[in-house]
Amino acid sequence: MKTKEYLLFLFLCLGMISFSKAQDEGKLRIAIIDLNHTGGLSEEEAITLTNRLRSRLVITDAFIVLERGQMEVILKEQGFQNTGCTTTECAVEMGKLLNVQRIISGSIGQVGKIYTVDISLIDIQTSRIEDSFIFDHAGEIGGLVKMMEIVANDIANKVTGGQEQVEVAIKTGSISIEADPRKAEVYLDNNLIGNAPVSLKEVSPGSHTVKISAKGYDPEEKEIVINENKETKLKVELKKLYKLSVSSTPTGAKVLINNKEAGQTPYTTTIKEDMQFDLKLSLGNYKEWTKRIKVKDNIDVNEKLKYTDAYKDQLEKQARLAAEQKKQEENKTEDKEIKKGSSKWYWIGGAVAVIGGVTYYFLSQGDESSSDEGMPTPPGRP
Repeated sequence: MKTKEYLLFLFLCLGMISFSKAQDEGKLRIAIIDLNHTGGLSEEEAITLTNRLRSRLVITDAFIVLERGQMEVILKEQGFQNTGCTTTECAVEMGKLLNVQRIISGSIGQVGKIYTVDISLIDIQTSRIEDSFIFDHAGEIGGLVKMMEIVANDIANKVTGGQEQVEVAIKTGSISIEADPRKAEVYLDNNLIGNAPVSLKEVSPGSHTVKISAKGYDPEEKEIVINENKETKLKVELKKLYKLSVSSTPTGAKVLINNKEAGQTPYTTTIKEDMQFDLKLSLGNYKEWTKRIKVKDNIDVNEKLKYTDAYKDQLEKQARLAAEQKKQEENKTEDKEIKKGSSKWYWIGGAVAVIGGVTYYFLSQGDESSSDEGMPTPPGRP
């Protein structure tokens, strides 16, 4: 009895193996090269994501996937160095050594806050890229683990021609966004998804960036988290944009907003609704001008700056000194005029002499013309 049971068990096992082999005969043999990391990730993280992609491809049951350990053993025996194998030619050569029909290679990197995944499915026989799969992920690096599941399912569906759709194992969430003003443009991870109000289903779980913008309004950007099988709601009220114009007499005054230098007069900038700030104008020898402002409309400031008391006293002192100097110059000129017109004439003997601006005539003794009545008329003044 025991012998019969053993033989039956052995027969069933052999049957299952044969059935499994028969099923595998129609599947493609594939291998996966470690993803090349181009920035934003370490080599260990890239290998971890490659292993996750390999595991998810196995779960799809659409391929015969060569294990990483098997690949290393075969390539080592062939003396093939797979480090830095990033070209299609290199991948094809590796695929031939591994005796697979398709090989998967690609890269993963980071641009700003966006992770990019670029996967190529290469046909070994034709040495051509059969298909490409490009994905972007905005959020934490952990979200890439789930993305590998999506990549695996897309590859499986592509290879099977969609005849046997592989169920996406990853669960998704949804988002609903309202905005004031209505019709504002809504972007999810830098992709325009419509005008508010807008709803989007089948959003991958994890961190995402939502940006809402409208003409004449200050755009707003928010980080949100999408949870599996849950709807995330978001309501945003944008602030209007207004114009701030600042001028002063004299020009060239320093403009400070909340004590931070912004420029010099004349100055123009954009401000948003309900913004509150301290506006200050500063210029040497002038009093600082300060005003607290709350934005409700366009603001036009045109201020005539006033001298400081110290500078005003200095100007007055300079004016007094200038007036006194002018008066002294006028007095000197007047004295010169007086001296020029004060010459006197004296007759002494019969000669003429001019001494110190005074003219003297000298008359000789015994001259009959020495009497007052006979005194000659002095000559005209020079």
